[in-house]
Amino acid sequence: MTEKILNKLDVEKNGNELKSFKNNQNYNNQRIKNYSDDYKHSLIFLISGLFLWLPLIFNLIFFRSPNIQARRFSAASLIIGTCYFISTVISLSIAYVYQPVGNY
Repeated sequence: MTEKILNKLDVEKNGNELKSFKNNQNYNNQRIKNYSDDYKHSLIFLISGLFLWLPLIFNLIFFRSPNIQARRFSAASLIIGTCYFISTVISLSIAYVYQPVGNY
């Protein structure tokens, strides 16, 4: 019923027939990107970030992903990366302040 009305309106307006509604819906579904693998890649960056600091930065790519799991892993990566950075700065500053002076 809806298809007939849409086709009739389009024929009257543009002079051409509209494709069936199902074909348009299939076309729109094909255009949508599949984001189901984002969380897997984000999890890989998070796990590798536990051993190395740099992958935690690259995990921020998934911060705007439509997949909620990828966003959560990215947020956890950001928190862990910030903690790593702060602890590195504190450790280096303590090591610099308390370095031995002179020969013993």
